[in-house]
Amino acid sequence: MMDEIRKASDKNLISILRNVLFDLMLTIEILIVIIDKSALHLGFEGQVFRITFLINVIIVILGIYEGFKDNPGDVKKGITGFYNLWQWGLLLVAGFIAVIDYKTSGRNEMLRFLMVIAACRKLDITKKLKIFFFETLGGCTILVLLSLLGILGEVQKLSGTTGQMQYVLGMGDPNALHCMFLMLVLLAIYLYMEKMKWYHYLALVIADIILWRMTGSEIGAGVTLLAIIAAVIVQATKIKEYKFPYITGIVLLIFEVLFSIWSGWLSVYSIGQSSAMDELRAMGREAVLIDGWLEDILKIVNRILTGRITYLYWGNEYHQGSIFSWHLFADDKYEIYYDMGFCRLFFWYGWVPAICVIGLIIFVYILSMLKKDGKTLVVLSCMCIYTVVEAHLVSVYAGRNFGLLVMGLYIMNYAREEQGNERG
Repeated sequence: MMDEIRKASDKNLISILRNVLFDLMLTIEILIVIIDKSALHLGFEGQVFRITFLINVIIVILGIYEGFKDNPGDVKKGITGFYNLWQWGLLLVAGFIAVIDYKTSGRNEMLRFLMVIAACRKLDITKKLKIFFFETLGGCTILVLLSLLGILGEVQKLSGTTGQMQYVLGMGDPNALHCMFLMLVLLAIYLYMEKMKWYHYLALVIADIILWRMTGSEIGAGVTLLAIIAAVIVQATKIKEYKFPYITGIVLLIFEVLFSIWSGWLSVYSIGQSSAMDELRAMGREAVLIDGWLEDILKIVNRILTGRITYLYWGNEYHQGSIFSWHLFADDKYEIYYDMGFCRLFFWYGWVPAICVIGLIIFVYILSMLKKDGKTLVVLSCMCIYTVVEAHLVSVYAGRNFGLLVMGLYIMNYAREEQGNERG
């Protein structure tokens, strides 16, 4: 009896410690994001990221230790007590790929983000997402107030493209301001969609329109509006009960990835075929003219995306953004930043890691279909659509991407439940 009480006490202590450490890690990561959005500069981000990585490693080790404590004397059951065999396989394969990517490029995000996902096992991720929501909301509110009071950051900024004054409210960039609003809306939908009323949605639409007029961010405003409409449809109908919306989401994701590859491939042609021919010959590549209709489509799409495709190739002298700079695993020439998120994913990390990430997203889609989880369908789809054009979610900051926690919830918790149900 005493042994059972002691065992339960130890298990409870481990659980409390894991939760406290995860909350600490999450708070640090979000604080770094808020500082990055502000006019301040943190000169030792890399060291802080090492600390949060170490915290996640400790969380994982404590979980594995708990698995052995629950199965004393049985090594096999101890190994699978916390992570089951397929989760171990996934973590080991993904970890191996992340290590290779780190060795070839020097980028450690894949390792860091993998540990965030692994640390989610047996945690109440809904509570963690609420921490994510309120800390991000609080941080953004402080930045807005500080800018309005003239203490830190600008209120308005002159647009380099339109020549008009646009509101930034301490975020440094109008697109960044609307982007943070979009992320908060998506988080609110994920957490509270079942409780939201028509007037909540109306208030969000009005806020989105006002912010669009202030920032001129059409992409941010459009995806925010799409998320609100999709949430209303999911809440008001039984569409989440059917498979076709989730399959549509997967098909749409594949299209988004193919479109990004297409953009990276044709970016050299975006300012004209004669310039493209000269460039391709200079690179020692076969100079092939593209069909006129394809060039017309490219120009139209590039105009809609405000020159983002052009920037992939012509934005720097080494053309680090076009498909010619993408490798199986990334090299160490990764300092270039540009907007198109999936293109950045392929360039920063390489084809193999990028395809693995896309595969994990598809896996989450499939699991959300099995659980008939409409809120994940809405949020995941909107995040992917936004990533085609903007790279907010493809960054060094775990505190920008609450999708990591959603992945952790599904891959480390829900997937194990589904496997258990199948065996049962």
